[in-house]
Amino acid sequence: MYRDVRALRFMVRHWHSDTHTFFFPWGETTVTLEDVEGICLLPSMGDVNPLELELSDAESKIASKLLETFGGTSASWGGNRARFSFWISEFRDFKNDDVRRSAFLALWMSKCVFNTTSVQFVKPFTFPLAVVLCRGA
Repeated sequence: MYRDVRALRFMVRHWHSDTHTFFFPWGETTVTLEDVEGICLLPSMGDVNPLELELSDAESKIASKLLETFGGTSASWGGNRARFSFWISEFRDFKNDDVRRSAFLALWMSKCVFNTTSVQFVKPFTFPLAVVLCRGA
C-alpha cells in the first residue's frame, strides 16, 4: 500500500485537537464515523446482507418502479435508461416522495458507494437497499 507522507503531513498540520476538525483555506471539515467505515471497508448493516433484504408490499412497489424506469430486468448496462443523466431527469420532478428519495439513494450508491468503474450507470442491485434506507431502517 502506498503512503503519501506529504499529504498526511498536510492533513496533520491542519488538525485542530479541541474540535477534532480540519481547518483548510476553503473551510472546515471533519472525519466522520461513516468516512472511517468506508475507508476501512467495515460492514454498515451488521449481519444483514443488503442483497437479500425482504421488502414489504409498499417497498416492493417502489423498487418495481425503479426497476421499470431502469428498463426492466432485461435492460443492458449500456442502455440510455440506465445512465445517470437520464435517471436524474426522470426522477427530478417525480410526485411520489418515497420513489424520488429511493431513486436519489440508488443514484448516490451507484456513483459514490459501489462505483467500481468509470462508467456512469445506475446499478439495479442498489434498489432494494435504497428503498429500505429511504424508510429510515
